Amino acid sequence: MAAKLSWLLFVHHIPPKPGYLRAKAGRRLAALGAVAIKNAVYALPGGDSRQEDLAWLAREIEDSGGRAFVCHAAFVAGLDDAQVRALFVAASEREYARLAAAMRPVLDAPPPHDHDRLQAALDAFTKEFNAALALDYFGAPSRETIEGLLAGLRARLHDGPPADPARPDALATLRGRTWVTRRCVHVDRIASAWLIRRFIDPDARLRFVDETSYAHQPDELRFDMFSGEFTHEGDKCTFEVLAGRLGADDPALRKLAEMVHDIDLKEERYAHPETAGLQAALEALALTVPQDAQRVEQGAVLFNLLYERFRIGR
Repeated sequence: MAAKLSWLLFVHHIPPKPGYLRAKAGRRLAALGAVAIKNAVYALPGGDSRQEDLAWLAREIEDSGGRAFVCHAAFVAGLDDAQVRALFVAASEREYARLAAAMRPVLDAPPPHDHDRLQAALDAFTKEFNAALALDYFGAPSRETIEGLLAGLRARLHDGPPADPARPDALATLRGRTWVTRRCVHVDRIASAWLIRRFIDPDARLRFVDETSYAHQPDELRFDMFSGEFTHEGDKCTFEVLAGRLGADDPALRKLAEMVHDIDLKEERYAHPETAGLQAALEALALTVPQDAQRVEQGAVLFNLLYERFRIGR
């Protein structure tokens, strides 16, 4: 059974005057990534720094004539942890969707490209992405979409695919290795982990790491990580890159790759009718199974079934 999450609740009552106080409190809560669970009641995942930020905001409201409380909480009725997590994921998804909509026209613009303008756009989008990432407490799926778009911009800037420090082509060199990816796996990483164990190394070891503190080891292969051996290349997601590196003419695997592409990059390029069902199943998996290893195991059942369905046909 999954461990209960620790939550902070911020409850306030702000008088009509001064008028700026309510707007100021709203901006501060938004800057912290708090979500409203009902009128004047906001939630944040537990943490000392967030508790301190809320305590300072409560003091400001109290000093201005209002009332505010910061509480540790556990949801036992009415809402559960999964539902509250979903509120945070939805907020991050909206921000990532806004950012993706701004990035796509730049990425899709035909050559020739103004190098300085493209670099400025890449820098600005990277800054916005980092700000959104800081408030993405539960690893929203569309994080991978933005990372793919940023990889595409970097490739466009350098007129080629992102640098790949190691491109092993022989499957023998990929066996007996540890495969490393970021925590909070979603569509592309769940699919990629399945592909690694199904087609490359059934005994592959998987590690799920905090990217900010991870130190690469020589015997490890990184996937779906910045500067990883296998990651987004241009408009291809990691699963497509891995499948292409296998060099196999496998229609079933190709169809799966096209479905993962559309889900991961929020596109309808291939528009397979099964894609919506796969997306719904993976979203439910991410919301209800917090442990990465279990997500990969349960996702593998789904991908195995789909692969066999496509391989055998009607």
